[in-house]
Amino acid sequence: MDVTYKQLIEFHRARIEAGCVAEAGTSQVFRNQMSTLHGYLACYRKTTDGNVGRELRGSIEEKIADYLAALGQQPKTLSDKRSHLRAWKSSFELLEQRLTSHTPTPTTFNQALRVAVAATGLAPKTLAKQCHISTSAMQRWIAGAKPNRTTLPALRRLENALGLTRGTLEGLLGGHFDTTADTTPQPMEIEYRHRLRERVTDRYLLKAEQFLPSLASEWRELLIYKTSTHPRLQRRSGAMWRLLPLTAIQNRPSPLTQVHGLGCTSADAMLGRLRAYWGYLRREVADGGSGLPDSHAQTLASLVVPEWVEGFMQFMKRRAQGKTHQSHAVFASIVVSLVNPEVGYLAQRPELYQRLPIEATQGRPWERLCHETLLLARAWKRAAQDVSRDPSLPIQPLLSLAEPLAPILRTVSRLDQAAAAALPGSVQQAIHRRDALLISLALVNPLRLRTLTLITYRGNTGNLYQRGHEWRLRFQGNDFKNDRGSRQDKYDARVPGLDERIEEYLVEYRPVLIKHCPDCPYLFPSTRSLDGKHTGLHRVIEKITKQYIPEVLSFGPHAFRHLVASAYLKAHPKDYLTVAQLLHDELTTVMSHYAHLSADDAFDRHAEHIAKLKHHRGD
Repeated sequence: MDVTYKQLIEFHRARIEAGCVAEAGTSQVFRNQMSTLHGYLACYRKTTDGNVGRELRGSIEEKIADYLAALGQQPKTLSDKRSHLRAWKSSFELLEQRLTSHTPTPTTFNQALRVAVAATGLAPKTLAKQCHISTSAMQRWIAGAKPNRTTLPALRRLENALGLTRGTLEGLLGGHFDTTADTTPQPMEIEYRHRLRERVTDRYLLKAEQFLPSLASEWRELLIYKTSTHPRLQRRSGAMWRLLPLTAIQNRPSPLTQVHGLGCTSADAMLGRLRAYWGYLRREVADGGSGLPDSHAQTLASLVVPEWVEGFMQFMKRRAQGKTHQSHAVFASIVVSLVNPEVGYLAQRPELYQRLPIEATQGRPWERLCHETLLLARAWKRAAQDVSRDPSLPIQPLLSLAEPLAPILRTVSRLDQAAAAALPGSVQQAIHRRDALLISLALVNPLRLRTLTLITYRGNTGNLYQRGHEWRLRFQGNDFKNDRGSRQDKYDARVPGLDERIEEYLVEYRPVLIKHCPDCPYLFPSTRSLDGKHTGLHRVIEKITKQYIPEVLSFGPHAFRHLVASAYLKAHPKDYLTVAQLLHDELTTVMSHYAHLSADDAFDRHAEHIAKLKHHRGD
């Protein structure tokens, strides 16, 4: 079917005004895109008075490249024109589909819905919001699910928005409503997340602004001891805390953990645990705390009172539904390191004894308090065997699929589609392209969140660099120093299959995201922070998985790594060495986390063997 440029221009203008292509300044955007179209058509000796021809049909990337090469303009101008022409191409395909959608007539609910939605030129998510319909329900209906009877009002609103006669879509259901369509696949509620939501409203940690001057001073002395090259007190070999530039730290550390403008991630982690402990000590007894006054609770010396430490451990256990888990082990390790009789910081600070009330010491000398607390902490550390949260639970629906990573590839495709539907050159388009690269990179190079956040691009001197025509990632061994279970050697690996995507992102989209901060070194920048560092990439991944993977509630970077590793081992049982390379983890770490998969495979093979025996016996 022939499509005239007059039809295309009106349709494209309507898409912009409807908000599915533009966000603001739409009239100027439309004029700019018209200017680009006129120039492009002139190259083919055509005008907007004719029909759309080969210049916008089929693959046009080479045609666009030839046209732009002939212009000889600045890279930014050429990038804008490329985006404009891609937008015209997108509108043409949608318009052509709309004009031909009446033949053949869709025979199923899902086919009719897909055709009608495509004819509007709107993204399904945008249309769902306009009709006050759940975006996840819209996605499931388009994918093949049927609505249930409770959604009939929403379905009728949708018919009206699509310009369909009332009952058009409902009639295609033939009265066969799916009683589970709007709840399937509905992932099960995860107990840990439920507990976490409850805790958000119950913040008991001691805030930095609540520190007594005496506690702030004590903490400062501990920080100097742990970060000094040659401290006055004894310190275990290898126990020195590393100070880093703030640009090399994922989240800006508290001022309490900074020394001369440098930050300490180890100090930040410990202080977080201690703030919880001190918060518990001053918490009202009726709320499960110890009810101590600040003058007693706010001191490092409180960590050598075994009864107080025991109370905190029990408090955490109650909040974890009776589980003794990793948080117990971490806090116990902190206490053990501080009261160790040979090199423990508190063991060497007996003058702090005077900060404790008599009812806490019960006449016991400092050395005995340290010894009793040491034994107690070691006992809790040994007992911490329970799992508070299972990293596989959020992704269990995907692990049960024949191809667990297929939804990830589908998500990247959906993000690309969202970018194509966005206003060319807009921040929203650049964000979609950034997120598509982020998910793609996490799939082929499943790095930890901290590493993903801090990936730099500085020409060929950053973490991301180009060797020949291939893109690679490199890190120094100490970049992984604070990652438990990771290898500490250098990392230099290819980024397979993403060369074209990376180049397109760096040239066209990343510059849009760093306009406010041209010197931003980060590969995945934020448009909101002054230095461009994105401290919320975990929320970005959680939002993406929630929006585009209906099989799950959502999951973050840690579960993403677990998914990649589990999917690989599902296809290549016992190949732990490859997984260790992919995750940049120690082999022992990988085997301790994934050895159970071998047991599962063994039992599966055993079950198959029994099934074959039954078949031969005729059972």
